[in-house]
Amino acid sequence: MSESTQVNPSALSGAISELEVFAQYGLAGSLGTGAHYAVMWVLLTVVSPLAATTSGAAVGCLINYLLVRAYVFPSGRSVRGAFLRFLAVASGGVLLNGIVVCLAHSALPILPSQLLATAVVLVLGFLINKSWTFHA
Repeated sequence: MSESTQVNPSALSGAISELEVFAQYGLAGSLGTGAHYAVMWVLLTVVSPLAATTSGAAVGCLINYLLVRAYVFPSGRSVRGAFLRFLAVASGGVLLNGIVVCLAHSALPILPSQLLATAVVLVLGFLINKSWTFHA
């Protein structure tokens, strides 16, 4: 191999490590989403759908925060400070999701629009949480 085509093992290792962190972030989000749905499903028998999904979302958000803080981005930032930032990022994600779906749905069916929005929010949430929420 010429020098210009050689792969830097350190750079490759760093990229793999970053993909592992991203996968952990995605898994934490999936578990939080699962908790959201489970709580919502149980509560649907006793409260309105809006109350059920809102309660589920709150539980899912808390679980997601705890998992991300403990296993994905261990942080020296205070629990309160990181949680407030996490909530800000999550709120921004909800807003961005709506914007992307509305824009994409003008040209695409709803499912591809939502999949695109989910991907955008996932990647941006990962980058912002890594660099701002949990970065001490």
